[in-house]
Amino acid sequence: MKCWHFSVFISLCLYNQGWSTTYTNPVIDSNNPDPAVLALPSGGFIAVATSNHVTDPTTEDAFPIYKSEDLVNWQLQGYVFPAGSWPNWAAKNLWAPEMHLVNGRYLVYFSASAPNSRHSVGVAISQTDSPLGPFEDLGEPLIYHIEDSVVGAIDATYFKDPQTEQDFLIWKTDTLVPFSISSVFIRELEEDGVSFMNGSQATMILQSDLPSEQGIVEGMWMMYKEDTYFMFYSSSWFTLPSYHMGVARSKSIMGPYVKRDVPVVETDWERYNSGQNCTFEGPGHGSVLVDSVGDWWVVYHSWRYGHLDKEPGRVMLLDRLEWQGAPEEDLWPVVLGGGVPSDTEREGPVV
Repeated sequence: MKCWHFSVFISLCLYNQGWSTTYTNPVIDSNNPDPAVLALPSGGFIAVATSNHVTDPTTEDAFPIYKSEDLVNWQLQGYVFPAGSWPNWAAKNLWAPEMHLVNGRYLVYFSASAPNSRHSVGVAISQTDSPLGPFEDLGEPLIYHIEDSVVGAIDATYFKDPQTEQDFLIWKTDTLVPFSISSVFIRELEEDGVSFMNGSQATMILQSDLPSEQGIVEGMWMMYKEDTYFMFYSSSWFTLPSYHMGVARSKSIMGPYVKRDVPVVETDWERYNSGQNCTFEGPGHGSVLVDSVGDWWVVYHSWRYGHLDKEPGRVMLLDRLEWQGAPEEDLWPVVLGGGVPSDTEREGPVV
């Protein structure tokens, strides 16, 4: 009887404190670029990823949906757009989906090209109360490819401001006048998440201005901690080992944002430059979550060493963030272990 009581006590302690599992990267060893993860209200997590190779809307599925209980073990559940259900305006380049629970509805923001290659941002709405859908496209882009742009609008991310409860959409585009390869804009959404607030305007809050960025700022993800907004973003060209994730912060969601000149995660240059196998290269474009004990985790993609723009593509990684800086109020997030992708066994998130 005493042993039974002791085992129940231990089980209750583990239940109250959460649990974790060990893992070794990658957590998904197949092509899943630009992973965006959503923590579900009932527990567990959903991830969606880019479908950069699909070109036929009648025979190919777009935007895989994965589910996990621990951020480590993932199972494919379906697709946002199964074959035959693509948006009628989307023809190719289906990039960077993000699923968010927006005021009670599961929405997926994404980028796609029209048949004329003009790139826009769309949104799909779950037709049930499930993150597995089925999803139906709004019917037209939420953000059109404007005339003053070459690439168009991509990499949209949603954020609810915890200070004001306002809903915002953030995206990246380029502009011809003034010329900018990468400009990040923000605009307030209506509560429905599929239209912009009447009278609101798009405001530019970030641009590429560091040499290491090579003209690119993309793949944004916003977080909030202790009266500070942290905008994660990725830079350099995604097919280069120099691709990496950075972060900027501000006391106001509208900026100004100050960038840190140390990446959140980058290629392990010490091993790479000495000709050693550093396992991963060109890490970036991901999402950040908080586990049950308050630790921040980043889910992101990377090429395997020596496989830039080759199979198996960009695999999905998971790493814990730590806070660096001094004094204590001047802290910045960086991947634990030196700001490079982990490739040995680690303790996973507490969930």
